[in-house]
Amino acid sequence: MGRLELLRRAPAEALTWFERALGVQQQAGDVLGLAASVEGAARALAELGRFDDALGLLGDSLTLNLRKGSRRGVALLQRTLDALVSAMPVATREQLAPAIEALSGRLMGDRS
Repeated sequence: MGRLELLRRAPAEALTWFERALGVQQQAGDVLGLAASVEGAARALAELGRFDDALGLLGDSLTLNLRKGSRRGVALLQRTLDALVSAMPVATREQLAPAIEALSGRLMGDRS
């Protein structure tokens, strides 16, 4: 439902759905589902202008995808990060440059 709300351009509603899904997936131990919901929540936060929070969640989702060895999930995160960065105002992009670079490095395989 969260992804449908994003398509409807309703990020606050999408975030609510993703947060609900996170609780269920945590209880079930569904790591890949959790990673996908965290990525969706990051997209919703970005649409709400909360780019710093969105970057943090993308990092969390990357950790989960790497734990499960999901190349598909990592590729999705790269596309999501690219879209998020291109949607940022220039001043925000400059302010968050260290976090963006750190996440990009992790996506490229530098897991230090």
